[in-house]
Amino acid sequence: MKKFRELQLVLFCTAFLVFSSSMSAALMVQHKNEKIVHNTFRFGEEELVGYWNYSVPNAPYEYSKGDLLINKEQDNFTVKIMLPGGSINAESVVVQGNKINFKVYVEGSLVKVALEAQGDIISGIAETPEGSLQIKGTKGVRP
Repeated sequence: MKKFRELQLVLFCTAFLVFSSSMSAALMVQHKNEKIVHNTFRFGEEELVGYWNYSVPNAPYEYSKGDLLINKEQDNFTVKIMLPGGSINAESVVVQGNKINFKVYVEGSLVKVALEAQGDIISGIAETPEGSLQIKGTKGVRP
């Protein structure tokens, strides 16, 4: 009877250790997954911040190449478009993950821009009164 009791105790302890180890592992995996999801979202936003050298092949020459400066100050994003002839500040800047939308006025006309960053590449569309224009760019170094 004594050996039976010892065997029950050993089996109980083993079962308890296996159960607690699997619960700890499950909680660690859940915690890691939550952290990864959180970091992915933050990375998307951070991916946008910085200087971007861009081109718009079908735009008028003076607007066909330039730099975008995307900044984040607290919870607000700002966009400045730098062209050879000067700069333009964007309005209504909205960021969702690695996507950014904003509006600019070019020679009095409203242009709506939608871009998406994937690593060091940014691309999207500018909606102008004359039609849609493709935008492509790469992450640059501040001049």
